Amino acid sequence: MRKRIICLILVAAALILTVGIVRQARQREQWARVDRFYPFVRSPHVSPRPFWTNIDCVVVHSTAGTRFDSAVTIFQSPKSRVSAHYIVGKDGRVVQMVPIGMQSWHAGISSLDGAPRVNAYSVGIEMVNRNDGTDPYPDVQYKAVAGIIRRLRTVCDIPDSRIVSHAQIALPKGRKSDPRSFDFAKLRRLCGKV
Repeated sequence: MRKRIICLILVAAALILTVGIVRQARQREQWARVDRFYPFVRSPHVSPRPFWTNIDCVVVHSTAGTRFDSAVTIFQSPKSRVSAHYIVGKDGRVVQMVPIGMQSWHAGISSLDGAPRVNAYSVGIEMVNRNDGTDPYPDVQYKAVAGIIRRLRTVCDIPDSRIVSHAQIALPKGRKSDPRSFDFAKLRRLCGKV
């Protein structure tokens, strides 16, 4: 009887593992469809997502700089050890630097709703902006960020409540301030439009 129970447990575990592997393969295939939309410039600062991960969060950042090309260069530099999935310029230009199926290194020490390591389940979007509270975010930049989120939502369940700022998730609280003066209500309205 004992051997039979052990055998049933092993079969159930194998079945659960198989279902998980199949689910992950389908999910990665869906994420890859999103990856094909924007120009891609690879950042070396990536790591695998845990296989059980559901992407359900977008973290919006500002670069604290004024040049699109500088942000791309920083995310490619071996010394920087930072990256994001997307960079959005003030002119609405978008480049993808990390595939959706991988973690970019944008959140640092972080937590959202009690869940640590936000990089594992989020997509990071960097907007070119000085982050001084006075540098404006042009409408075309808002629209480009909203376009990315709408595209992500075709393959990920990302509620409005989980479109957050870097300042909101960074630990300890107050460690990050970006994106200062960014209108999240406006972004969420734009994300709702088709």
